[in-house]
Amino acid sequence: MDVLDSLKSCAAVCTREYTSKLKSLWGKIFGVAQMLGIPVTDWSKIVDLPSSDKHTQRSLTEQNITEEDFQKFCGFMAEYGNYAPIQKKAIFRRDIVLLMIRFMRITGIRLAEARTINRSNITFRTVTIDGKDGTQTSTEVAEVRIETEMGSTLTEMDVVRETKTPQSVRTLPVSPDGAEILRETMAYHDYDILFCDYGGGLLKTSVVDSLLANVSKKCGIKVYALLLRKSFSADLYANGVNPAVTKKLMGHKSEEMSLNAYASASDKDVFDVMMNRKYKE
Repeated sequence: MDVLDSLKSCAAVCTREYTSKLKSLWGKIFGVAQMLGIPVTDWSKIVDLPSSDKHTQRSLTEQNITEEDFQKFCGFMAEYGNYAPIQKKAIFRRDIVLLMIRFMRITGIRLAEARTINRSNITFRTVTIDGKDGTQTSTEVAEVRIETEMGSTLTEMDVVRETKTPQSVRTLPVSPDGAEILRETMAYHDYDILFCDYGGGLLKTSVVDSLLANVSKKCGIKVYALLLRKSFSADLYANGVNPAVTKKLMGHKSEEMSLNAYASASDKDVFDVMMNRKYKE
């Protein structure tokens, strides 16, 4: 019954997409239990999904984060735990999660996608960039092939699987800042999986969520994995990026998903439009 109450509470305040994912996950868990002969009731079947246009309080008030706050969070997280040198496992996880969220902030990729990127998915190249003063500078950028994600199957939790949709398979161009993070991560360890757990294995969702939640509580700046993806879409929207480009970068099925589910207009956007209304001449 605790599971049922939890699912109902989620349906009352969360979006249809999020509730559907949670309901599906519990359905798989109950299914595995029944396959093993454990007498359980699949409570997920009796939970109704919220309407598709329902917004959570979080999606309205925490859809984005300023660069200043994000950098403050990262600075605090870099020192989080006050670990002794002997606590190598804890230090490794903290540092890897920090590198990962910095990369997610730049690229907008899903947490599930970030945790299955391996070295063979990454290609570096040098490009020439024209400066505002007419000068040219050579700099390193990267491309990352997204073709898998971390998730659950009917029999296993936290495994590498195909992406959620065909549109999610994509090659992302990565800016110089992002390429620098990739280089830094690759130099940090020798494992094939880039954002891995101590020992080179898959980084569990619970580890990431708990660490971000603990750091958020300590420093007073709330950061969670989905916020980084929402902020990516919101920033592109605010800067007038073609929705078709945003859709491709985020691996969405439609432009409506990129705009309606991730790039909600802020109160400042609405205010600025009304204050700067232009009429046809």
